Amino acid sequence: MNRNEGFSLIEAAMALAVISVLGFASISFFSESLDFLDKAASANIRNKETATLVYYTMTTVERIRFPFWTDLKSEIEHPRGGNDLLIPYLDGKSERTLALTYRNGILSIKTPELKKQFAGGESCSIGLLKTAGGGIAGVSLTLKYAGRENIRIMAPFGAIGNTVFHGTSP
Repeated sequence: MNRNEGFSLIEAAMALAVISVLGFASISFFSESLDFLDKAASANIRNKETATLVYYTMTTVERIRFPFWTDLKSEIEHPRGGNDLLIPYLDGKSERTLALTYRNGILSIKTPELKKQFAGGESCSIGLLKTAGGGIAGVSLTLKYAGRENIRIMAPFGAIGNTVFHGTSP
């Protein structure tokens, strides 16, 4: 009586090949999943940083309240000849200023009581929002990034008393 017990060499080799293919596929799947999770975590961090930047920009620029008789164009300074801005009338007082600067990839928002810095993009453009009549209505920031969307923030100045400029020249 001749009984065959166990697997033949060919059966064992085929089983090993199938297990290898399944193992390689699962390792590849988990590797791609980890890459995806890393990218999602990075995007989440960038979104939180962007939300914080938008919040601080909007809340500080909104604090600019200048008298309607002021020619704000002549009072806004561009320090160091760049696209940085030094804006008076923070909280309605001409001596209190808001400074927006961009140096070496860092965007800074400075007031007398606050200094916040944000990792900027490849470049940053800081300008003024203008009304149809040529008046100044707020600040515009554009951060440019390589390989992802640019961030553009348009922050209007705050109210003077209870009046807000809606398309009218100050």
